[in-house]
Amino acid sequence: MSVRFEVTPEDLSTFSDRVLAIAQALGEASDIRHRYDGISGSREVDDALADFFRHWSDGMHSIHEDLTETGQRLAAAADAYAETDAGVERSAGGGSW
Repeated sequence: MSVRFEVTPEDLSTFSDRVLAIAQALGEASDIRHRYDGISGSREVDDALADFFRHWSDGMHSIHEDLTETGQRLAAAADAYAETDAGVERSAGGGSW
């Protein structure tokens, strides 16, 4: 069974924008840990929260980096496909097939 996948440069660009928006939101969300510094009044709770946020932040940072890289690669692919399409159109004399 063959799977066919088609995408336009515009599709790639739109997807890139969405992935980069998610990456940005995750980057902003990782700053939430500072809202809880010392708020509980209990050293044990504060230490547990700090430990949780340290691990959570490490994971969020990794996901943020992966999404940012993916979004950038999608944008580069969109640009490359659009440039190729434009070159083919120029070579064909600007007409349609």
